[in-house]
Amino acid sequence: MLDLNHKFWNKKYLKLYDSLGKKKYSEHGEDGIIEAVFKEYKPKYKYFVDVGAYGERSSNTWALMEQGWKGLMIEEKKEESLEIARTIDFTNTRYIKDTVTQDNLDDILLNNSVPYSFDFLSVDVDSYEYEIWKNLSFKPKLVCIEVNQVEQDFGVLNYDPSFSVHPKAGNGYGGATIGLMNKLARDKKYDYLCWDVSNAFYIRRDE
Repeated sequence: MLDLNHKFWNKKYLKLYDSLGKKKYSEHGEDGIIEAVFKEYKPKYKYFVDVGAYGERSSNTWALMEQGWKGLMIEEKKEESLEIARTIDFTNTRYIKDTVTQDNLDDILLNNSVPYSFDFLSVDVDSYEYEIWKNLSFKPKLVCIEVNQVEQDFGVLNYDPSFSVHPKAGNGYGGATIGLMNKLARDKKYDYLCWDVSNAFYIRRDE
């Protein structure tokens, strides 16, 4: 693992680091990482799913939508939902106000005719991201998922889904640590790609 500007890149994918795009809407430049990945590994459907979509501000998928990708945005909070509804391009992207639980994302995606091996999944619910991905049978090509940003030791497997991952939540471990999420990724046959502040990226190994 290489600490490149605190992004902790997998040496196997350094060629992607050299072609990072510029930050557009995402909080920490995640959309630049996404751009680099899909330059090298061409998307099959140009289809994304954004769980905890939030809206244009701090979005990991807004740039994809602007590029004409199809997608499903899921958000349960009223204020963020209204922002999405006002600005979304409904031509290619569908927005639904729904609560994603630990084990219902499969049903939501099936009900919305999402391709089984769609291209990009972003999960940011400030709690049980680990369970959402663990219980998902769909196989997106690239996954961006929120992890505990406080614990940076890749060997730590502590986990407490009752806290937000952000330090302001107190002294509890919020969400899955990077070590635990990496273990899940290996079990699901994904390679760790990089870690950017609070989001970890994983790419399907057969890609």
